[in-house]
Amino acid sequence: MVRAGISEKVAMTISGHRTRNVFDRYNITSDRDLREATEKSRQRREEATAQFGHDFGHDSDMKIQPANPKLN
Repeated sequence: MVRAGISEKVAMTISGHRTRNVFDRYNITSDRDLREATEKSRQRREEATAQFGHDFGHDSDMKIQPANPKLN
């Protein structure tokens, strides 16, 4: 139901799952879910790159600064 666009709360009511734990137990992530998430992420990254001219998720030149420079 969730994959069909029905909200989780409504799906829980229809299916009779009273707790989040039981609902999550049967809401199993499939290989298809993972492929779709990867594709959506790739598309979103490409859109951001096209819009801003920068791939925010994959900047190999970015220098990571320590939170506390004294520890460096």
